[in-house]
Amino acid sequence: MVSRYSEPDEDLLKESYDTLRVVSYEGTEALHVIDAKSICSVVAMFPFILSSSEKQNPIIREECASCFFVGEKPFLDFTSSTTDPDNEAQSDEESE
Repeated sequence: MVSRYSEPDEDLLKESYDTLRVVSYEGTEALHVIDAKSICSVVAMFPFILSSSEKQNPIIREECASCFFVGEKPFLDFTSSTTDPDNEAQSDEESE
C-alpha cells in the first residue's frame, strides 16, 4: 500500500533550484494498493519543519500544517555498505 501526495509546491521548488519538493499529505483517500513488483524506487516523506518565525505566521502555519518534503533514497548509505546475511552465513559454513 502506498500513499499519494500532492504535486510539489512550485514556488519552493523553483527557489531551491528543483531540489526541495514540499508536498501535502492527502489523507487516507489517497491510499492505493499496488503490485510490489512495480516499485522502482523508495522515498521517505519527512515532516516539513517550520522556523520559529514561520510558526508565528498563521497563514504559513496553516499552509504547511500537513506538509512533508521528499527524501530520495533513504538509508542508501546503510544498505549499500552492508552484506546479505544469507550470503554471510553460507560463506562461514563453507570456510569451516
